Amino acid sequence: MLLPKITSILFLVLPLCLFSQYPAELLLNQHCAKDSSEKYGLYLPPTHEKNQAHPIIFVFDPMARVEAVLHAFQESAIKLDCIIMVSQSAKNGPWGPILKSADALFAEAFSKFKVDTNRIYTSGFSGGSRVAALLALNHEFIDGVIGCGAGLPIQIQLPKPLEEYNFNYAGCVGTQDMNYHEHVDLQEKLNMHGINNTLLVFRGPHQWPPSEILTEALLFLENQNSVDEDRAADIRNSLKVSRYKRAQDFIQAGYAVTAINILDEIIEKNSDITWHNSAHQLKDSLVTSKQFKKHLKEIERIAIKEESLMQELRIQLTEVRALGLVQHGAEDIKSENYWITKLRSLYKSGHKSNPLLADMYMRVYRSALLTFIMGSQQFAKSNISDALQFNRVWAEADPDSAWAQYHMARLCALKKDAKKSIAYLQRAAELAPKYMSQIATDDTFEFLLEHPKFISLVEENPSMD
Repeated sequence: MLLPKITSILFLVLPLCLFSQYPAELLLNQHCAKDSSEKYGLYLPPTHEKNQAHPIIFVFDPMARVEAVLHAFQESAIKLDCIIMVSQSAKNGPWGPILKSADALFAEAFSKFKVDTNRIYTSGFSGGSRVAALLALNHEFIDGVIGCGAGLPIQIQLPKPLEEYNFNYAGCVGTQDMNYHEHVDLQEKLNMHGINNTLLVFRGPHQWPPSEILTEALLFLENQNSVDEDRAADIRNSLKVSRYKRAQDFIQAGYAVTAINILDEIIEKNSDITWHNSAHQLKDSLVTSKQFKKHLKEIERIAIKEESLMQELRIQLTEVRALGLVQHGAEDIKSENYWITKLRSLYKSGHKSNPLLADMYMRVYRSALLTFIMGSQQFAKSNISDALQFNRVWAEADPDSAWAQYHMARLCALKKDAKKSIAYLQRAAELAPKYMSQIATDDTFEFLLEHPKFISLVEENPSMD
């Protein structure tokens, strides 16, 4: 672990004006006035009834997990008096229905709330991140994007060259996210085309970022658009505190290069001489340490290993996607057993004591696993037997995923296999009872309504009612 000579700075207290002193409103199942089929979740800041304009974030989650997303953004929304609208209708799928949902949210927000037209933002996670970016590319009124776990939309023709856009972009990605390198490459691309941006890296997998990362992302966007000088000064100070703390956390965890990238951003974008000098001093203590050259060589070795593993997987998975799976044959790369064993091995390697090496293996693991997740969902629309094979690999290789177990239960239900469907539902309930609430609106399980074990499962999980 690289331990710099300087590990602390005198943090200034976060300005009180950024913290709400009043209760806020958190509302679910709101219907759009102009299209009642479109629903959303809503966070309203405590001051929303006052005659003042608020910034707003339109958020898109690939599974429309509205309540969880609202809670993730609540801290940043409270601090910055921001309205949050989360689509309850838009999920991963065709662009048409997603863009329809977005248009309905825009119409609802602009007619119902007092919105600051210079502080309109979009955000999303995974596929929702690509939605958030596409909306900014299509609508000039969007001033900023918080893109989490994925970059720009794929295979979309831009209406104009990228350098002609003027929105700000805050990318957020975990060190174990299979899209980590996509975000790193995107930052380079945005810099090349003059798009003001930042990249917030956190330790974690493919998931919504922690609330403090979302807060820093929103601070970054607000720093570009705040016109009130006192508020702008408060935001700049809060942003510096957040960045410096994040750099220190990465140093302590053994991520010197990531910490240096954060410190460089403080140095480049900060005119305050105290912060500028502190960041310089901390960076110098890192790059002059004896361990730093070894650290750089280690990163280079890991990068070469990752590319080699990914190249091998790309070739094998291309064949699997084209030809499908067979159930048996441990040595056959088209067999379920081969991939269950291989994915489990990658997952085990992802728990090594070296955090950089562990992160690399988890990125490779999640990249490969995604093939079986997507295969399960795509085949579910056309070939249930093939979908079951892909889902079995997913469920066996990721046994702690309630989503994998629940999806397996749905596929078994489509095959009218009551015994297996209930068994997978029980496993999903053990892992995450919240998934059980979906049964009430999932007609896939209708044929189980009178089954004694299904009734018992409902009674044991009140959240299913």
